[in-house]
Amino acid sequence: MQQLYPFSKNRYFKKKRMRAVDFERDQDFADRKLSFLNHWVFGNGVAFGLGVQRIDSDSLLVEPGLAIDSQGRYLIVDEPTICRIRALDGFEAVRGEKALLWLGYREELLDPMFVADDEGQSTQYAVAKERFALSLSEEAMLPLPAAERVLLSEYILFEDDELRVIQSIPRM
Repeated sequence: MQQLYPFSKNRYFKKKRMRAVDFERDQDFADRKLSFLNHWVFGNGVAFGLGVQRIDSDSLLVEPGLAIDSQGRYLIVDEPTICRIRALDGFEAVRGEKALLWLGYREELLDPMFVADDEGQSTQYAVAKERFALSLSEEAMLPLPAAERVLLSEYILFEDDELRVIQSIPRM
């Protein structure tokens, strides 16, 4: 996990010449402060929505919603999303009969531009759009204590000869 603090911010004064690193520091300061607040006030997990429904033998529907990851970043699913289980990252590595469906943070790089550098020019992207990614992993990666087994209800979302995907929902 990335260290969220101590915080460093720009100190402004008259005639200060702003460099790219100064603008990056401003963005990093705001991002780290918000992540710190999210992590310690709200924790991580689902804030609302993000229900998962089985559509057919190989597809799931993830409903819109919001979660916060362990680094305090928002994971926003802004519209209903259909995913094919066999196309998800991690599917090939799942060997057991149960798997975990994960929602993770990713950035989509947009607006490519050419930038002069020491070796001529390279491509950089002017925009990083915050998105999400779905993946699967072995259930064994997240062992459940006995108390959680009692507090969670489980529903089978997908099952075939090779794989079973189960949704665990708190009973409270």
